[in-house]
Amino acid sequence: MVAQRSLGHWRLFAAMAVGAVLSAALMACVILYSDTVRDLGLNHALESQPRFATDIQVTSSSQRLSGREYEKLRTTTAELIQRFTSGFSSRQVRYGRSATFFPTAPGGTVSADEGRPRAHFQFQDDLAAHVRLVEGAAPAPLASASPDVAPTLEVWIGKEAATAHNIRVGQEFDLNPHWRKVAPFHAKVAGIIEPNDPKEAYWFGKTDRFFVNTANWPTFPSMSGR
Repeated sequence: MVAQRSLGHWRLFAAMAVGAVLSAALMACVILYSDTVRDLGLNHALESQPRFATDIQVTSSSQRLSGREYEKLRTTTAELIQRFTSGFSSRQVRYGRSATFFPTAPGGTVSADEGRPRAHFQFQDDLAAHVRLVEGAAPAPLASASPDVAPTLEVWIGKEAATAHNIRVGQEFDLNPHWRKVAPFHAKVAGIIEPNDPKEAYWFGKTDRFFVNTANWPTFPSMSGR
């Protein structure tokens, strides 16, 4: 009876079969369509973000940072970045900045004036490949010195800061830590630099690597040639 009824209404069964296939195909297309719309929306949202908005910046600070402490901090940070961003991170650039020093002429004394100059040391990975040397030379490696004699650290300084504060190649400073009374560091300007492209992603949108525009006191941002 079933066979006879089926044969007698084969056109109806054929239409039902075609309808079932089309329904299944449409249901599958809905999933693909929704995934496509989601991906397109996500791509549009990421592409329309302001420059550097999707870059990740990881910061840490410490009042004391000896060689061993820095190595531990750097290793821990690298492990965390690898764990949480390895799937989409394409490049990492490390940047470091010291606390404030008060610069004076060699043998000079620090002024009590609140408007006295400030200075700080900083480094950035692969710096030499992203700057051009305007004048001078690359900083020489820090030579070992006796514990009783403060070493002289050769540094680079940005062209804009050098021009604004009349700093020249070969000029030397005593750098006095603001946080304690100890013998000052000695710094010598080995060269004057400027960025190849200030808008390059390498700089993360920062401009204070080469010049700090402060109204209250002059600031000398010095960079190592790392």
